[in-house]
Amino acid sequence: MTNIIAPISNDPILDEHIFNKLGEHFHQKIYASAKGQLRLAVICADLDILLSKYPQDTTLNILDIGAGEGQVSLYLAKKGHRLTLLEPALLMQARSKELFENLSIDNSRDKSVDKSMGKSVDNHAIKIQTPQFILGELNNLNLFQDNCFDLILCHAVLEWLPEPLNKNRNLEYIVRINKLLKKNGTFSLAFYNRSGLILHNLIRGNLNAANIALENQAQDGSITNDKIKKSKSLTPLNPIDPDNMEQELHCANFKISSESGVRVFHDFMAKNTKERLPFAQILKFELAYRQHPNFKRIARYLHWMCVKLD
Repeated sequence: MTNIIAPISNDPILDEHIFNKLGEHFHQKIYASAKGQLRLAVICADLDILLSKYPQDTTLNILDIGAGEGQVSLYLAKKGHRLTLLEPALLMQARSKELFENLSIDNSRDKSVDKSMGKSVDNHAIKIQTPQFILGELNNLNLFQDNCFDLILCHAVLEWLPEPLNKNRNLEYIVRINKLLKKNGTFSLAFYNRSGLILHNLIRGNLNAANIALENQAQDGSITNDKIKKSKSLTPLNPIDPDNMEQELHCANFKISSESGVRVFHDFMAKNTKERLPFAQILKFELAYRQHPNFKRIARYLHWMCVKLD
């Protein structure tokens, strides 16, 4: 099944060269690290709550905008859902394809073992549907039909736009996402939290950087495209103010149904403390405190589940 109705635009707004250049650095510092594991765990825990509201045999049509290496999409595909992965960077798209290909190989091997042992039970009864991989980004949302997705993921994307979220152009993307969703569809939004960045800089004694961010100028000491290309900084172009984001979602006819903090305390811990504590224990408490009203909005990332209003 295809959702595409229009050709891909040649007017990119995200610099895919940034992600191709930093792809390996993202892989090592984020996806393969405790930070990435915690982010994945929190987002998947929130998605599990959403999925539990559907009948068990429901197959959702899901769009993953800025899918990266495809970990969240793979998690959902394993549950039998239909995925479309939209990603601007060739390197990351290649990694996501490899992830799905390896899963298919593993499943085939497991089934052959079952047959050789004479087992009649299929441990892989849920069929993993072949995802649709599209090299594209936010400017390519006109590819898709209105009202065709049950769930749209947009994780760690909007903060990499070259303009802050309070510009009208960015609101247009959120409005477009709303139109792509079916009635009562869900928008899973994760973004780099400007409030968390300010607090982190204050705790570390980076007072000038915190003050610059507080004044809503450039953050981390003014990160631009040129600076990213010359360095390996993983701080996004425009960390997002949660209050501004809440207003944007309201204007786009979304209701926030749940809020979680991603890495509520992990990034504030001293290095030796992280090394001393078992990861499983840190994960347990991150999950336990992710929606605590006093702590969720100081996290490094925020994950919001947003419902399309009629």
